[in-house]
Amino acid sequence: MVRATRAGATPPDVLGVYGGDGTVSVGASVARAEGMTLLVLPGGTMNHFAKALGLLTVEDALDAAAVGERRDVDVAEVVADGGEPVTVLNTVSIGVYPEFVAAREKREKAIGKPLAAVIAALSVVRHADPFELRRDGRTEQVWSYFVGVNQEHPRTAAPLARRRLDDGQLDVRILHSGRRPRLRGAISLMLGRTATPIIGRVPGWRAPVVESYSTGRSSVAVRRPGGEDPGWAHDGETEVFDARRDGYEEASVRIVRLALRVYSTAD
Repeated sequence: MVRATRAGATPPDVLGVYGGDGTVSVGASVARAEGMTLLVLPGGTMNHFAKALGLLTVEDALDAAAVGERRDVDVAEVVADGGEPVTVLNTVSIGVYPEFVAAREKREKAIGKPLAAVIAALSVVRHADPFELRRDGRTEQVWSYFVGVNQEHPRTAAPLARRRLDDGQLDVRILHSGRRPRLRGAISLMLGRTATPIIGRVPGWRAPVVESYSTGRSSVAVRRPGGEDPGWAHDGETEVFDARRDGYEEASVRIVRLALRVYSTAD
């Protein structure tokens, strides 16, 4: 429908999308393909991308459009098992991260973020298992693999928000497993890098816990316990891909600089 409208005598150059992160990411893919400006109208359960743009309400978005506050922002593209690139606005992850965020946000308005994080972390790791992550010729047991579009804060395995919209970097966080993995995993989800010196003092516990680094591209292969097909979460949506015969699923994420034009009030 968008392409048909664009083929008319007076093609529009703005694509408005009302919804949450998953819906907006689909709209972003269309806007990129058609060379249109994306107008994000926050209307979902999680509106992380809209918040990063400074658009907390539909009124904020309409005000930004009225004064023409456009800017170019970074996106990422994820390719799984040689498929077509998928546009990503916020994050790509596998493991406990998406479940932890959902559980934390469900409770934080009622009891506050710190206590919500404690309850969410303990709940999530109790029902989850570490998985195998293969990269650079080595295989590791990890709880989660997280890739954010641009730098995020705080420096934990489950960050809350991105610092910028155009720094040209992916923010990779890996939450490692080890001895007594469930308690380690819960502490690390809550405290992140702060947990490293704490856990490092406990006899028999290995540090570091949360590994973080910046890069322009990240390529890994993952294998779930019991041969389950890996489920990748991106922008609030989950996709399950068929693993190869050896049980591993390969995925590559790369930053695409200034690839999407949006309306924004953020600095």
